[in-house]
Amino acid sequence: MSELVLSPMEAEEAERSGGDQLWYLISSVVTVVIGVFGLAASLRMIFGTKIALSLTSVLPLAGLHLSSDGLSGLFDLITSIVAITAGIYVYPYLCHSKASRTTATFIPLFVLTMLMVPIASTYYDFLFFWEAMALISAVLVLANHTKTEAFKAGMWYIFMSQIGFAMILGALAYLSAHSDGGVLIGNSAIGRTISPIARDLVFVFSFFGFASKAGQLPLHSWLPKAHPEAPTPVSALMSAAMVNLGIYGIIRIDIKQLGAAPIWWGVLIITIGATTAVYSALHSLVSSDIKRLLAWSTGENMGIVICALGTFEVLNSAHNPDIAQVALAGAIIQLIGHSLFKSLGFISAGSVISSAGTRSLDNMGGIIHRNPVAALGFSIAALGATGLPLGAGFVGEWLLLQSLIHTLPTRSTVLNVLMPSAVGMLALTFGLAVAAMTKAFGVGMLSRPRSQGAAESAKTPAWEATTISIASLLCVVFSFNPAFVSKIVKSASQATLGEKAKGSVSILGHITLRGVEGSISPLNLGLSVVIGVILFASVTEWRIRKNSRQLDVPLWACGSSQPSAKMQYNAVSFAQPLERIFNLVVATEESLGTEHADSDMLILQSASYERTNSDIFETKFFPVVARVMSTLSRQVQKGHSGKIRNYLIYGAIGFIIVLVVAR
Repeated sequence: MSELVLSPMEAEEAERSGGDQLWYLISSVVTVVIGVFGLAASLRMIFGTKIALSLTSVLPLAGLHLSSDGLSGLFDLITSIVAITAGIYVYPYLCHSKASRTTATFIPLFVLTMLMVPIASTYYDFLFFWEAMALISAVLVLANHTKTEAFKAGMWYIFMSQIGFAMILGALAYLSAHSDGGVLIGNSAIGRTISPIARDLVFVFSFFGFASKAGQLPLHSWLPKAHPEAPTPVSALMSAAMVNLGIYGIIRIDIKQLGAAPIWWGVLIITIGATTAVYSALHSLVSSDIKRLLAWSTGENMGIVICALGTFEVLNSAHNPDIAQVALAGAIIQLIGHSLFKSLGFISAGSVISSAGTRSLDNMGGIIHRNPVAALGFSIAALGATGLPLGAGFVGEWLLLQSLIHTLPTRSTVLNVLMPSAVGMLALTFGLAVAAMTKAFGVGMLSRPRSQGAAESAKTPAWEATTISIASLLCVVFSFNPAFVSKIVKSASQATLGEKAKGSVSILGHITLRGVEGSISPLNLGLSVVIGVILFASVTEWRIRKNSRQLDVPLWACGSSQPSAKMQYNAVSFAQPLERIFNLVVATEESLGTEHADSDMLILQSASYERTNSDIFETKFFPVVARVMSTLSRQVQKGHSGKIRNYLIYGAIGFIIVLVVAR
């Protein structure tokens, strides 16, 4: 009997591999455990139990102060559910990708910081955990930093993150100086204590700072860069949980802390949200990278949520509270639905990428026959992203449209134009989302394999299949019966509005709206569609079998003996008609390369074609901003005279400004 003898190098590699797998398992288990504890705590918050913790010796300078309300419970609940599903997927993904131990270590820390943000009781604690979350997620985005694209994505993310943080820091520092002890949770309507101009400036800075974390224009460019390059479980956490905290900041600061808003705040929020939704949906349609497509879809859905919040602000300012609360409920439900189907989408896409060895839809195809679990999970996620009935995104979008449609006419020309325009932009967004997800599922999961990797893709391993099954079940249950989130919506609405919360939306088996003619039953609608499809398929199959005659004759195949995979639509050709219509928004760059077999360049040996879609904000807007900043910096540089008296004057001016701001 012979024994297998390993060389010292092979033995060391085997030992290191075993140690890494144990590290991955610990990371996965710890992430799930944090998610379970977060789920239990968030449910207690939602059902009325408040968290209150104050430790003066934990964090430097100010200590650690935690407290909660129903709004905290909503966002911690969403983060916890996503963390549990993504945490289960962490182990098989890290084993397959052979990730570093740093990546494995930082994933549970990332989840922990996300859970701490909504329960941070003071401005200081909030800013501390917000920045910790940003820095830890930046490390995770840079997990594959040796790749040029991953490194660039990480730098973009860090740059945009710090711009947003600077804006948030300025706004919250001012609010903290005018608040009672810097308390964030439980200190509502602080906006009444500051001047209108200061209040407007705080709103602008805080809104754009938080909107940047939610992937909104114009500080959105990090999102379609960072999410595709991050490890897939991290992409799921960022896209389904982290971006939500930008929404949390807008609700907590701009709606709750600053109090009743002038109408122009709502107009600005609707404009940014609706524009981002359309712009992101367009880029999602033309993306061939499945993870980048999902990332753009995240920007689109966050735009829909922000549009709903803007609608709430406008209607609240226009003294239409019942319909305003319908919009708020739509924002909350859309937030929950998006987190469910987007985490499922990224996990399913990650399974497909692992088995097919590619992120490009043009190199996929036939996945449903070789990896049916992942393909089915992706189909459920894609249906949710379309906003169609039976999808997890339907109810929230329906509530938003109801609030926009039932807006009462006013004397304001701006509002009379804005609301119908918002309906039109959202309708365009939904249509583009349907086209994008049809492309993603049809080109990527159906049809014939377009590459060797797709043809040889394997079935989903049991561990991954379990994750996809759990996430799919959550999506289906939410789609057919959103009543199980009714308490969550009520708790978050009461935490946001206080005594003004009237329960304008009744979410049971039948969703009814208070004060308007609007109701729907997702369960009845879903069952009707399912039964109708089954009956139609059964009758069609019966008629085919009844009238079928088997013929054994050769079919004409347009002069080809065997159809090729190249004859199918691919991701680029599918989107090309709409891409040409919106060519001013979707900038396309094409390049053609040729190689010749002779020195006279008469005989063509090979040709290559490359086509990319660029972000017009990245190519047109940011260079202008960079030039302006460069000009300003050169002017400021003139003040660097090297004379001590000048620097003393600068210090005195700065000190006076601090005294004026902090008085």
